[in-house]
Amino acid sequence: MNELPSIDESVMEGDGRYAQDNKLIVKFYKYAVRNEPKSEEAGFNVFDEHDFIEISIPGDVKSTYTGRVNREHKARFKAQWAAYLAGSDQALTGTPLDKLPGMSVSLVATLNGLKITTVEQLAGLSDQLSTGIHGINELRRKASAYLAVAKGDVVKGNTDDIEVLKKQIADLTAQLKPVPAVEAKKAA
Repeated sequence: MNELPSIDESVMEGDGRYAQDNKLIVKFYKYAVRNEPKSEEAGFNVFDEHDFIEISIPGDVKSTYTGRVNREHKARFKAQWAAYLAGSDQALTGTPLDKLPGMSVSLVATLNGLKITTVEQLAGLSDQLSTGIHGINELRRKASAYLAVAKGDVVKGNTDDIEVLKKQIADLTAQLKPVPAVEAKKAA
């Protein structure tokens, strides 16, 4: 039996075609395929079980690839393949949409129907895929802001701004001349 050459995963990592793989929705599953010769021989339908893959782009319901698993799929999507083989959930990594403040159940369901399941996917949705979705630009902005806060980027920036403002107030306060008590009573 001839061994098939192995796939050089380091080449795949450096190839720009695979740079966005972490943004794809990838699901491995079993599917029954009719075995033509065995079915003809038996006189009834005989099926064989095969491993299949479904690859989708968040926000693009028209371009989903479905097919039998090959070596490249196993190498490109190692984590999902390992989870599938282990029988564990192939959950997508990210923050569920319902954790984003103000998301209604119906909005989450609508976005899920568009294959957008995480806040990260929503924030990273391209302009091209966003067309036709009412209010999507505001949702993307909200998702990006949420992720920035979660990473601490915004909090650090605000802290720096607050420190600058505190210093300015202290400087201005130091420049004020104290008002004598008598003049202060007249002003009141």
